Amino acid sequence: MAELNQKPIYKNNTITIKDTPAKGENVAVYVRPGDNIALNLKGFNEDDLKYKLVGGDIVLDVPGEGSITFVSMGLMGFSDNAPSITLGSGAHLSLDQVLLNIETVNDLPLTSVPASLDASSDNDNKEKATTPPQIIIQQVTQDNVADDQNIGPFLTGPYKEEFLATNDDIAPAINVSVDDFSSNATSTKTQDAQVEGIKPTLEFTPDVQHLTYMENLLPNGTYVVDGGTGSAIYTNDFQLDPISREVTSNSAGTDLLFGKQLNTEVINLVGHQYNDGTSTKYVDTYSKHEINANNSDYVDDNYSARFIELTPSQPVGYAVTQITITDLANSAEIIGATKSGNTYTIAQSTTGSADDGYIIDNGVIKFIIKYARATAVDFASTFELTSTFSVDNLPVGSDVVAPSSEFTTLTASMDIGFNIRDIDNTGTGSNKYRFNSPTGSDISGGFVLDTSENDHNITTTNVDTKVLGSNVIDVIESKDGNDTISSL
Repeated sequence: MAELNQKPIYKNNTITIKDTPAKGENVAVYVRPGDNIALNLKGFNEDDLKYKLVGGDIVLDVPGEGSITFVSMGLMGFSDNAPSITLGSGAHLSLDQVLLNIETVNDLPLTSVPASLDASSDNDNKEKATTPPQIIIQQVTQDNVADDQNIGPFLTGPYKEEFLATNDDIAPAINVSVDDFSSNATSTKTQDAQVEGIKPTLEFTPDVQHLTYMENLLPNGTYVVDGGTGSAIYTNDFQLDPISREVTSNSAGTDLLFGKQLNTEVINLVGHQYNDGTSTKYVDTYSKHEINANNSDYVDDNYSARFIELTPSQPVGYAVTQITITDLANSAEIIGATKSGNTYTIAQSTTGSADDGYIIDNGVIKFIIKYARATAVDFASTFELTSTFSVDNLPVGSDVVAPSSEFTTLTASMDIGFNIRDIDNTGTGSNKYRFNSPTGSDISGGFVLDTSENDHNITTTNVDTKVLGSNVIDVIESKDGNDTISSL
């Protein structure tokens, strides 16, 4: 009987899978309309995962391991409430995007169908949940299958699906009209069979986090660190439903939620390594160090900054090529962008620095918003991403067929709320963190950008170091070496 060591958890329309079947085994997972599959597989490159369409099932092959069959999920592409997949990196794949990445269609060997698992159900409202209905999947082997039959998965309990067909009844190759899909994107992909009408879509999820400290190596061999705005990853007043894409507030607007924005920034070079473009070395191998508590390009007595982070979800072969931002507050600007009227346009950096465009860090697009400290304003800006298909974006050996010219460019937009203020200000309740849309009405969730300056905790190494502090509280721990410490 094939089953996962850590069983899938069905909870609140989310199926969480954290384990893979053993090599040669196939595990079935029953997916319902509207479910989001949280696929948190460790130790695998997500680009190496292979999807197949077997009858109405979608089969996920994990390199070097077994397979996971999402029962009847392929048939749900016709639904207005289709299931979706969220990968461990945070990337969100709609069912349309999964179908677009299908590499094998209608491949139905007998050994690919039998599967079995036990599923556990979670209940947050009870310390010990009552025994949940159990999903039982009978495993069928080649030995007990008649020569004239193909046996699919048998499920009993609350979900029951019985599939019994002769070889003549194997599902034909899919040939779907574009009109059958409610999504607003399209494309085609061909392999052993033709799959038409799958529209490519672009989606993205925003976040705002601290500007982290930046490192540089001067021509004279001096290692330089310019401080950021903080070290802690903090929570924002923003939630995005992975299925409906609806934005909601993350709290009642209390200061505690955003308090980590005020945590002391930590710059500790002890045991730290740096890649200078040619090799990675411990920083104490450089003869001199220079540490600036603030990065004067973005942070001083008058200005602060944050990273805006956008995580795109797009089909294979597509890449974001441009971002436009309209209706930004007058007290803020986008670093590395060009401005025309009330619109900023930013492209990918050509130098790897956020000074001249956005950078990409593990698939996340990051760029800097700089804003005046002496301000208290709430607003919402419209972000629009443009993604373009290119064969240069395809992995080596890919058999993905280029889309028609109509779908070589995808766009996606979202109104994102911002509130620039001192989060230590008095006042409570959701009105304190109001976000105003471009049309003048409040939107329910957004990002609070604090205007205060964080304290610093700096630890040097045994190398001679020059430290330039700030106008707030700086705690500096000096090691051996001749250190020069000064403040603004």
